[in-house]
Amino acid sequence: QPGGEFVFSFGAPESDNIARLKALFPDEADGLDRYARDFRQATRAARQMFALHGLPKPVGTVMGWLKGGGMREAAQCTLAQALADIRSPTLRQLLAARGGDYGLPPAEAPLMLHATVLGSYTHGAWYPVGGPQRFAESLGATVRAAGGELRTSAAVAGIEMERGRACGVRLQSGGVERAP
Repeated sequence: QPGGEFVFSFGAPESDNIARLKALFPDEADGLDRYARDFRQATRAARQMFALHGLPKPVGTVMGWLKGGGMREAAQCTLAQALADIRSPTLRQLLAARGGDYGLPPAEAPLMLHATVLGSYTHGAWYPVGGPQRFAESLGATVRAAGGELRTSAAVAGIEMERGRACGVRLQSGGVERAP
């Protein structure tokens, strides 16, 4: 606890984190168990939801009917509800700390979203060499190489279609920009 701050390093698997937190917060063991149970349920529901979206539509629809209740229930649980049995403000803040990644306070954040974001850190955090602007630079180079043009601050009202293919954009200013 350098500088009076609480420091905790998360690792994998999640069960190890919970065990280490129980050692640091022994009075919170029951609350941590409930949080861990709800977190696992939310993780499973998120995986099922993503898997359903990859299935052919008729199969996904049937599976959604069969599995939908559990997914809906998991999607309705907020992070604040999952943390309700944790009395320690420090522990609640620690467990909710990744909220900045998705920009919602615990009372509004679905636990399923929280679990999905935390799951993305299981094997470590990654970033592009050169920073996130490298995504835009790479995409821009691809667009320009195909004869396209990039514009910033151009509000688009809609996509122009011709014979089922995108051929340009309708700008909110009223103009139409057609693709070459």
